[in-house]
Amino acid sequence: MLENSLQKIENAFAEQARLCKIYGSEFTAFLLSNVLSVLDTSSETGRKIRSWAGDPSPSGDALALRLAGALHSIAKRGSCPELTSVYPPETCSDVSKLAAAVEKAVAQDDSWIAKMLNSPPQTNEVGRSAVLFTGLIEISNRTKLPISLFEIGASAGLNLYLDRYSYQLGNLRLGCRDSRVKLSPDWTGNCPIGEPVIVERSGCDLSPIDLSNETERERLFSYVWPDQSERYDRLKNASEIALSEGLVEIEKADAVDWVDRNIRPDRGKSHVTVLMHSLTYCYLERSSKEKITRHMEKVGDTATHDDPLAWLAYEFNAQKQIDCSLRIWPSGDRLVLAVTDAHGKNVHWLA
Repeated sequence: MLENSLQKIENAFAEQARLCKIYGSEFTAFLLSNVLSVLDTSSETGRKIRSWAGDPSPSGDALALRLAGALHSIAKRGSCPELTSVYPPETCSDVSKLAAAVEKAVAQDDSWIAKMLNSPPQTNEVGRSAVLFTGLIEISNRTKLPISLFEIGASAGLNLYLDRYSYQLGNLRLGCRDSRVKLSPDWTGNCPIGEPVIVERSGCDLSPIDLSNETERERLFSYVWPDQSERYDRLKNASEIALSEGLVEIEKADAVDWVDRNIRPDRGKSHVTVLMHSLTYCYLERSSKEKITRHMEKVGDTATHDDPLAWLAYEFNAQKQIDCSLRIWPSGDRLVLAVTDAHGKNVHWLA
């Protein structure tokens, strides 16, 4: 694959900075608007970013967020005081001071940052659970069956605990009312009512995060933008719920192989098998997406009303916007349930 032009890399960083500002992270927007000037070919990190061969865009490899996560991790652990000093809760608007701090961090941890660029961001954004949980209500109401839940790109598996969180969706209060994780997105449109019963849950990821490992847990936290304490607290509380509930096993596996092994036509009767994922497809090759689709449709052809199959996807659509869609077999028809954003902060329910 040919290297991207530097202009394409710069455009990707500029677009991610614009999105960060829209999503309320002024600091990350400031960082990503200025960081490329520091990263020349004298460092391994700079060479790797400037010769990136994949899709560097926010809806592709999210290259800018890979770098932002690595730098935030260094700032959080305090191993580079110069970098820590320009990160929230401190306020830095001095480009030269920011550049000097990043330069120091890259000089100190160059190989480690370059290695971090190999992995896509794993925010395991719990805010998406509001839409995903409501999607499960829709599935439950349509099938009248308990749910076997399977998630690809599950990261630490926090969205698999979505029935353990509390939701204020418009005028409706749903979920676990006394939960430490309380989600109240800006919600417009109707909202289905119900209590989905999840009888089985599991997930996979190419690089699953073990929440019981402090180093891996801190890596997960590093992908939360440093000036968004509410998101950080939500992630921390969700992690504590997962640890106290007993961790769902997240298998280290390729999504295609895992779906092939777990979404089967012979799983049994009187439940609905649900494949779920959120902002995972942008990291998969087209061939992988096609294989998963073929497999789901093949299994869907064997589904019955007593043993249905559902596919709940929270992903970028063809217009590079984010929606949550649902397919339920035996019909297999696709329905767009909601339009939303990467963090599930604004939701317009359509179904």
